[in-house]
Amino acid sequence: MNAEPLEERMKFIRMKQICFKCCADQRHLAKNCKSKVQCSICNAYSHPTALHPNLIQDEGESSASKVSTSCTQICGTTRSTNRSCAKILKVRVHPINKPEEVRIVYAIVDDQSNQTLATSTLFDFFHERGPEHNYILVSCAGKKPVFGRQGVGYIVQSMDKTCSFELPTLLECDEIPNNRDEIPTPQIARQFTHLQDIASCIQRIDNKVQIELLIGRDLLEVHHVMEQKIGKVSLPFAQKLPLGWVILGRVCLNNTHVSEVVNTNKTFVLSNGRPTLFEPCKNQLFVVSSVFQKTEHDEKLGPSIDDQKFIEIMNSSFKKDADGRWTAPLPFKENRPILPNNKTQALKRALMLDNSFRRNPTKHRHAQDFMQKIFDHGHAEIAPPISMDSECWYLPLFGVYRPKKPDSIRMVFDSSARHEGLALNDVLFKGPDLTNNLLGVLLRFRKDEIAITGDIEQMFYNFKVTEKDRDFLRFLWHPDVILIHRSRNTE
Repeated sequence: MNAEPLEERMKFIRMKQICFKCCADQRHLAKNCKSKVQCSICNAYSHPTALHPNLIQDEGESSASKVSTSCTQICGTTRSTNRSCAKILKVRVHPINKPEEVRIVYAIVDDQSNQTLATSTLFDFFHERGPEHNYILVSCAGKKPVFGRQGVGYIVQSMDKTCSFELPTLLECDEIPNNRDEIPTPQIARQFTHLQDIASCIQRIDNKVQIELLIGRDLLEVHHVMEQKIGKVSLPFAQKLPLGWVILGRVCLNNTHVSEVVNTNKTFVLSNGRPTLFEPCKNQLFVVSSVFQKTEHDEKLGPSIDDQKFIEIMNSSFKKDADGRWTAPLPFKENRPILPNNKTQALKRALMLDNSFRRNPTKHRHAQDFMQKIFDHGHAEIAPPISMDSECWYLPLFGVYRPKKPDSIRMVFDSSARHEGLALNDVLFKGPDLTNNLLGVLLRFRKDEIAITGDIEQMFYNFKVTEKDRDFLRFLWHPDVILIHRSRNTE
């Protein structure tokens, strides 16, 4: 049967509904086959000898389509051990009709490949059951027959959602290079003067995201170079592609080269270059002549670890929506405890507030005016029903008067109220203190003749909270009866 063209052999197996891998069973598909097979012609484990294609044939007579791909990774002993970056960036992939079903992957933008490839992991995530297809993978290592699924109808999108492309037909291939050392990082950009201004445009490596997509020349628009930054000879350069910035070339962080040949007769070398047989002390004292030199940052507190994590959350998720409103998530802490349902506590506080309003009609009127502005401006909405096992939080309300504004009340959403030993503030990052130093404010009052102060009404309510976090900002309010609302904005 090997004398028949591969297409005829495939047709025969498909007609008999036999497994394409072991060619011996009709009860399972090739992707579920657990048999270990090896082609005796090419020694490949992806197909049996009976399905080895006739690679030596005239042009135009090949029974399997050819997919060429570049070799982006060299394994084994090499002459250079420098780290090298390639066109690899993090992207969003989702079906055309299901934008909410998103998978974050690293994609290789490879102009040496004539076909866009995706791993089995990506196909399985979207439950892709497209037609199976055999092809020949041509790379630096030679020609290799490969058998995999086809997928159509997918979108690749930049992480900031500003750019989207419809992917061509995807071929399932687990031979995509998986060298994570080639992924560019912000630290690499900061090491080179000509790349420092794009360091913030390059995302940090996400260890939870894998390289699952290789975009070839069948999607040329992704390869367009929008902007380029070039340094001196032999230095890496950066390109702005439609899906984001990438860095190409060899990079060297902190001079960490591995030498191929080491010749030494010394056991240890001190920092001044002197050889010694004794192990140097790990603790060293350096005397700096400019230790008393003052800088503009001397009086400023450095951000804590929690402050840095808060800033990372805001930098990655703080954005404008379609209405031009700034939207932000709640800055939840990592590994936080699950919040208990405190609706009973909030209801008790709401009844206490109601009794207070009944005793003081003026306070009641002021509170209604304040809350009505919130509802009129769309800063809060009636909360939808929620299941009993869903995590949520209710914010108790109380009113505060300012001495200088006796006719204006401010309703406070109490996020520090505790229930079963927990409060909403306990599971959120506070963020850095951005309040101006009082001494600096007073000194600046002496610089000019006129000082101006302002009070922006309901400023914090104009920052919208992402939809998934709004159920942690539920509250009880009653124009006539108690209703459950939830805040759409931060306070």
